[in-house]
Amino acid sequence: MKNSQKGHRLASSVIISLLIIGGGIYLYTQRNDNLNTTIGTSLWKDFSIYPSSSSSFSIKYPPSWDISELKLPCQDTSAKALAIISPSRFGLPNHQAESLAYLVQFCISEKVIVTHQGFIKAPLLRQLQQQDKLFLDDKLKNTEEYLTAQKIIDSKNFSRAGDVVLQPQEDNQKMTYSWCMENGGKDTSPDYNAPKICTLGNRGYEEDCVNNDKYFVVSKNLTESVGSDILVKYKTSPTQNISCEYSKDDLDFEIKNERAEYIMSLENNFLILDSGTAPPPRGLIVYDLLKKKNVYNSSYSNPITIKNNKISYWTETSEKVTAENCSDLKEHESYGLGSAIETYITLDLNSLKTTDSGQHRCSPRQ
Repeated sequence: MKNSQKGHRLASSVIISLLIIGGGIYLYTQRNDNLNTTIGTSLWKDFSIYPSSSSSFSIKYPPSWDISELKLPCQDTSAKALAIISPSRFGLPNHQAESLAYLVQFCISEKVIVTHQGFIKAPLLRQLQQQDKLFLDDKLKNTEEYLTAQKIIDSKNFSRAGDVVLQPQEDNQKMTYSWCMENGGKDTSPDYNAPKICTLGNRGYEEDCVNNDKYFVVSKNLTESVGSDILVKYKTSPTQNISCEYSKDDLDFEIKNERAEYIMSLENNFLILDSGTAPPPRGLIVYDLLKKKNVYNSSYSNPITIKNNKISYWTETSEKVTAENCSDLKEHESYGLGSAIETYITLDLNSLKTTDSGQHRCSPRQ
């Protein structure tokens, strides 16, 4: 799961105020639902960027667009990466079955440069990962999203590094967990057996493999859709050394992507997958690797704990939300969000039975 499920946050369509103290960048946007999206700039919103105490920039964009947590790295590592993104929609040419949005990335130092722009498939509230790609062809240059993006850029005569970058500007060979750690990154892996994650700057670098004494699991991120295919290799000995490559052998157990699945954890004889293309709640899928079978499906919200063949997590209930059981109901509604009552449960992987802790909370929903 390209961690990133670990970084989901509330939608940025609400009022946003973000201050990164050490980096010196401040953003402010305000939602106004009474304004219609238009290529004309007179009704657009403003945000100001302060990359340093001595300089600032102002950018205007349509009220239906938002500051995005989707970011690609800047070639100048000292620059600040900032992206804005259009609303998602279906039905673009040759992509009828997919949800897409248009992303414009700015890298800000002493000047503002447009380093990436293009459509992205099924955008999530997370940082871009190595497998993510932006794309743009001549047909898509006739879309409202593309034309609006050019108005945004031209309104301030921002410099352009190119109309579209199909891959992050870093060398793909460097974009690994090991490279990240060697270059001052921080290990941000979860405390259960999962693919390792290193964070450097505003980017996460996640391994494609995880293993224990019995199994070696590798994922392959898909290029034509979200999610990954997953391959389980059965070890002949606990110390068997297996390369982190997606190469299927006759005895391997292959799990083909169906609903945007990613590896979450390998817990003894159980493989736990995360599933989904949206903020929480997300899908929770459990495979019994001895039986080579999907044995459990649920939905979950963080935090999640996986230990001793047990998974503890928050899951949505059917309980009706009221002001009495949800003290944050009005606040959620003021942001244009719904609410749901969640309960904290524990799943025993051996028996596949759940135990309710009796703890409940009210969580926001898009």
